[in-house]
Amino acid sequence: MTFRCLIVIAVFCSLSSDSITMAQSPADFAKNFTVIENLRIPMRDGIHLSGFVVRHKSDTLPMPAILVSSCYPAEGNKFRAAQVLRKGFAGIMVYSRGKEKSEGVFEPFEHEAQDNYDVIEWLTKQPWCNGKVGMFGGSYLGFTQWAACKNLHPALKTIVPQVAAAPGIDFPMQNGVPMPYMLRWLNYTTNQRMVDTASFNNLGFWYRLYNRLYTQGIAFNQLDSLDKSPDKIFQRWLQHPDYDNYWAGMIPSTPEEYAKINIPILTITGYFDADQLGAMHYYQMHNRYGPTEAVKNHYLLIGPWDHGGAQFMPGKKIGSYTVDSAAIVPIINIVMDWFDYTLKGKAKPALLKDRVNRFVMGGGWKHVASLQAMNTDTLRFYLKNDSADSFLSLSASVARRSKPIALYYDPTDVQDSVKVFKKTEEFESDFANEYLTRHNQLVFQTPPLKEEIELNGSPIAALFVSVNKRDVDFSLAFYEVLPDGKSFPLSSSVHRASYHRNRSKRESLKAGKVTSFRFEDTFFTSRRIRKGSRIRFVLKPLNSPFWQKNYGSGEDVSREVKIGASPLVIKVFTDEKHASCVLLPCYSG
Repeated sequence: MTFRCLIVIAVFCSLSSDSITMAQSPADFAKNFTVIENLRIPMRDGIHLSGFVVRHKSDTLPMPAILVSSCYPAEGNKFRAAQVLRKGFAGIMVYSRGKEKSEGVFEPFEHEAQDNYDVIEWLTKQPWCNGKVGMFGGSYLGFTQWAACKNLHPALKTIVPQVAAAPGIDFPMQNGVPMPYMLRWLNYTTNQRMVDTASFNNLGFWYRLYNRLYTQGIAFNQLDSLDKSPDKIFQRWLQHPDYDNYWAGMIPSTPEEYAKINIPILTITGYFDADQLGAMHYYQMHNRYGPTEAVKNHYLLIGPWDHGGAQFMPGKKIGSYTVDSAAIVPIINIVMDWFDYTLKGKAKPALLKDRVNRFVMGGGWKHVASLQAMNTDTLRFYLKNDSADSFLSLSASVARRSKPIALYYDPTDVQDSVKVFKKTEEFESDFANEYLTRHNQLVFQTPPLKEEIELNGSPIAALFVSVNKRDVDFSLAFYEVLPDGKSFPLSSSVHRASYHRNRSKRESLKAGKVTSFRFEDTFFTSRRIRKGSRIRFVLKPLNSPFWQKNYGSGEDVSREVKIGASPLVIKVFTDEKHASCVLLPCYSG
């Protein structure tokens, strides 16, 4: 299990009064707010969506509308919306098909692009709306904003996607590797018209279910039957392991589509956000293909926050890490300041001093014009087949001659089942060096750094590897090892080897052939690495109850079973011709 938890949901959760300045007490709600309930918003195919509108009673003139497109109906959403709503704006929450009183069936991700266009069209015709619409929200609510940009309505003037999930990119699979968590989320969102909180919060049930799949070696496509009965959405997703037209139809996916997104955007995510890969995918695609003027007005805000903290108010601790106090900023206030800026012409949020605004852990806030401007250098460390303090070496020089490092892995091994399930969804084990107790992994470490460095971005692993089978899933993790020996998790990722070159087309490995891999889709981080610290890199075949098990046959992984699976032999090459290395983007000066 990686140090980033796999919770990738978001709701309009309760906000404490000290987290936002405009909070209202329940007693003031009816006195100060006008609520329009039980909306019936027509879609082009005859379906009607439900939702509500909240406005300050003192607001009488037409005003900009702030839209939240959600699949998470819950009691108290109206009051929570009023907590963040500023005067001069109308707040509207609209529920997906099949949720709350919306007609139709909830089929996650599939209808939001078309439906949000129709919702915005309806909004522009309401007497209280002045024709300007903005959107915000996190996770699925972040995805719905990008979905709305697939066919951009002229009235949509800005979006604030927070910790935005990207279907087919980081959920329900990540770099080609599906997660059993998808079934837990489907139960949460599809069991009933509201949300099935009781099911979702029953961690014991879900952990036992994952553990059963993992230890008994049952085919992944049987997971829903272990729960209760076949789930049609779960099975539908498994029919699309490639990033194909099914997934691409849900969000902007082509250069031409991103080229039409000509509105200001504020992207928000965190170093410990499980949906960071999705959030950064949208950000980088728009920066690469978006209109020049729009790209100039696409801002990134990122810091040491988890999935929930990057949506409302960051927590003071993540696992055993005490978050720097200067990084604990009221995110929701910044979101509302953004709407004042883009929809009302007021000052830009003070924290957004440049297009890329990041908090360097241990170093404070930094502001630069682009991701490229964060760094002045790239440190390269070569993997070596020799030992350094009981670990393999990461060295500044390449070995001229070296035998490959062999790793033998039995995919029927279930070593992680007991220890993982004693843990809650926190990051404690990584900080406490418990990851070192695993076998079937290679651990590389640098000598103590002679100078302090500022690591900014996604570490890269460029590896030359051979496998005796047609596929394998890799787990990568990077750590700072402090002078006292404790670890700080920097970045991690999982990768299915057969999707390394092309996310849209699986290409099986040729058994025994040396293949070059360049793993770039790792989690973004920014941290001041102390002088005297070491960088540690852990490479292993993925073996976890929280991820689909790949037995290496090269066939449909969702149908593979434990019976008959044979061991894998993985060889990592470290000679001058095949100089496997890790690259760390950093700033010095």
